[in-house]
Amino acid sequence: MRKIKKLVAVLLAATMMLAMGVTAFAADGTSDTKTVSAKYEANVTLYKDAACSSTSMGNKGIDNPAKVVVYTDGTADFTLYTHQFRYIGIKGALSGVTLDGIESTPLGDYDYLVSGLDASKIAEGSVIEGTFTVSVLASHSAKTGYLKINSLTATK
Repeated sequence: MRKIKKLVAVLLAATMMLAMGVTAFAADGTSDTKTVSAKYEANVTLYKDAACSSTSMGNKGIDNPAKVVVYTDGTADFTLYTHQFRYIGIKGALSGVTLDGIESTPLGDYDYLVSGLDASKIAEGSVIEGTFTVSVLASHSAKTGYLKINSLTATK
């Protein structure tokens, strides 16, 4: 009888281990997967006017290149990398980004991911209108800005 109890205990432990292994490989809560069409590095400049004649003070905080992933469903993900900067001696940073009406998801301290952009707007020379929040000292100022894609380089 003792041997049967031990055998049952071992079988139950093995079953629990297998069950935990199955959940470890489960998807991250989404059943829809997107197929990547292309990946790019984008050199971008932030302007304060639609004519792209005057750079924004927030442009000092952009790290190039940005990353772009285009999907076969016609959408794109845009990752903008930024850092703290000094403007007239005062430290500031971009603290929020919205592109084409789509709010970004913060990725760490100063990087932002905008998912679901219209992929047709991802082209060399394109300008994407957005709202860029610049934080200087304790104030946050959200302004309309224009992110121009100066160049696109395909990556793997």
